Amino acid sequence: MVDSMVVAGVVQAVAHHAAKAFANRVQFRLEWSWVARHASCYTSQGDGARQPTLNFRSRWQESCADGRIIGIATVRRSRWGVRPFCSLATTPLCISETAADSLSRGLSRYNLFTRGTGMQASNLGYDSCALMAHLSARPTRRGIERVLEGLECMEHRTGIVTGESDGVGVMVDVPRDLWAEHVGALAYAPNFWVAHLFVPKPDATRHLERIAAILGADGWRVLAQRQHEVCSEALGAGARREEPLFVQIAGLMPEGEPCPERALFHRHLQIERETAAHVVSLSRWSVVYKVQGGARTLHAYYPDLQHPNLTSAITIGHSRYSTNTMPAFNRVQPFSVLAHNGEINTIDHLRREARMLGVALSVGGSDSQDTDRLLHHLLVEYGMSLADALEVLFPPVWSQVERMPEPKRSVYRHIRAFMGPVVQGPAAIIARWGDVCAFATDTLGLRPLWLAPTDEGLYVCSERASLPLEIFTDDPKPLAPGEKVIAKVVRGQTVLWSPA
Repeated sequence: MVDSMVVAGVVQAVAHHAAKAFANRVQFRLEWSWVARHASCYTSQGDGARQPTLNFRSRWQESCADGRIIGIATVRRSRWGVRPFCSLATTPLCISETAADSLSRGLSRYNLFTRGTGMQASNLGYDSCALMAHLSARPTRRGIERVLEGLECMEHRTGIVTGESDGVGVMVDVPRDLWAEHVGALAYAPNFWVAHLFVPKPDATRHLERIAAILGADGWRVLAQRQHEVCSEALGAGARREEPLFVQIAGLMPEGEPCPERALFHRHLQIERETAAHVVSLSRWSVVYKVQGGARTLHAYYPDLQHPNLTSAITIGHSRYSTNTMPAFNRVQPFSVLAHNGEINTIDHLRREARMLGVALSVGGSDSQDTDRLLHHLLVEYGMSLADALEVLFPPVWSQVERMPEPKRSVYRHIRAFMGPVVQGPAAIIARWGDVCAFATDTLGLRPLWLAPTDEGLYVCSERASLPLEIFTDDPKPLAPGEKVIAKVVRGQTVLWSPA
């Protein structure tokens, strides 16, 4: 009798062929109902009773008239802010937690070809980068610490060797309390911005002079600059050889700036166009700290991350496992908007479409970096919301679009004609734009994301085991294939919803 490992092999084989279909730019419709129906025939217990291993998450689903599934969220206050309990948006065909685990965790280490040989399928035992995020109703330090601890728990995803890895980073709220020590009450002004930059050490003075001129033009004010307040001794030998100069600049834009995010974005592009600096972040909302190393290195390298006054309502962490490019400080995530786990198999098409839209891509950037820049461009230049921009880049599979009613079907047809399938491949996404965050998985669910409600707020992570079991207030729930969940942090509460 074939046991559950064989079932995992069947699922893995289907997923493997689906990934190949992505690479060949072929649309692939995965009928999980067929897998579930046949998997139950191959699974048995010791007493001979057969048990199905794939079960649909019907208890989390509520159907819409058009066949789509929408999410319903309720929020209950706690001493930490909120406890979100939600019914998540899913696709009509989805898989259970068991199936998701078999694709992404322990069971996926085996397949039909290695079963009984004593060998592990070495190419199936991981699913690349680590993602983690925390959202709460008010800024806390505990969320930052949890994210750093979670990234440390997932160091096996970063290819870490002798303390060095492809890179780790975190995105947090602009640390106004820390900047108040340098610029006073101006740090709390709504038009206050902060830039984090990596500047090449050779000829750094010339680059910094040009950067100051760019950020100080057209009535903008540069209030303070901090240079290389880091602990270089925390780096490994390889990272120390490539270490750039870390520069933090704070300033004010003129009051009444008509399009503040567009103005910041254009200065971001101008800095990278006219200097050799890499803009780590330039925003009124968030800053990014990243390093070529592991989670321990990140915490030790930046004194800001150890400061007791550093708090954040939204924290996003990423550990990089480089598959398509070489490790480098400027390729470490998160980027300005996006943290991405996966591979973009349609990267050539993405870059062609981006250039046709006038997007200035980073020189030598990774596929994730180019996706971030395209997303940033859609948000700023086209005025899209984060949910709309992600629907353009990560639309539903075409077979699902065909079942939609008008005018929704026409909208997705227009999106497909506008850009086509520019971002295809296994992916898990965490993105932030202002106080709105988005969490998404690819249409086959090849990169897992889990939503974990706690008294400390909402956590989103690649692995449930990256969080202590005792903090959960409800079972963590995986995002279904193709699922998108939007979360908005507002005063005193966190609201979850999903685009219909």
